[in-house]
Amino acid sequence: MKLSEKQLFILTIIIPAIIAVILSAVGYFVFYNQSSRLKKNIVDTANKIKQANDKKIEMAKLEERLTELEGKTKSLEEALPTKEEIAYEKFIDTFTKLGQEAGVQLTSAVPDEGKSGAPQQIPTSFDKISYNLKIEGDFEQVISFIYLVETYQRFIKVNKFAVRPAMGADKTIRYGLDISLTTYVYKPPK
Repeated sequence: MKLSEKQLFILTIIIPAIIAVILSAVGYFVFYNQSSRLKKNIVDTANKIKQANDKKIEMAKLEERLTELEGKTKSLEEALPTKEEIAYEKFIDTFTKLGQEAGVQLTSAVPDEGKSGAPQQIPTSFDKISYNLKIEGDFEQVISFIYLVETYQRFIKVNKFAVRPAMGADKTIRYGLDISLTTYVYKPPK
C-alpha cells in the first residue's frame, strides 16, 4: 500500500499540525484557567494583607489611646485622696492643718447628712465623700482657707459656703464660715 504524495503530505504535515493546534488549545485553556485562579488567589491574598495592615494601624491607634487613658487614670489616682486619707481623723487633720496655715480655727467637722464619713456609692469606680465644716477667722483668713482648700494637692470641691458674723473673744470682728466639701476616692477595677 503505497501512499500518494497528497496522502503522505496530509499524514506528515496536516495531522500533526491539527494535533499541535488541539494540544495548544487545550494547553492554553488549562493555563488560562490556572492563571485565572492564581490571579484570584493573588487578589484575595492582597485584600487579606490590606485588611491585616488596616487592623495593625487600628491596633496602634488603640494602644496609643490606651496609653493616654492609663495616663489620665494615673493623674486621677494622684489627684483623688486614698481610702486611708479619707478616714475621719486623717481627713479632719488635713483641714485642721489647712486652717492653721490660713490662721482660722476649725470649730466643727461633720460628715454630710450623717453618713459618718462612710463613702457614698456613685458610678462604679468612685466613692463620694462629703463633709460640712465650720471655721472662724478674720476676712483674710477665711478667704485664705477657701483658697487653700480649692488648690490643695488632692481634689476637694467646695459645694457651697455661707459666711456668718462671729465675735472674737477680744471683741474683734471675725467671720464664721459654714462650708460643704466633697471629694472622691478612686476604686480601681478588680
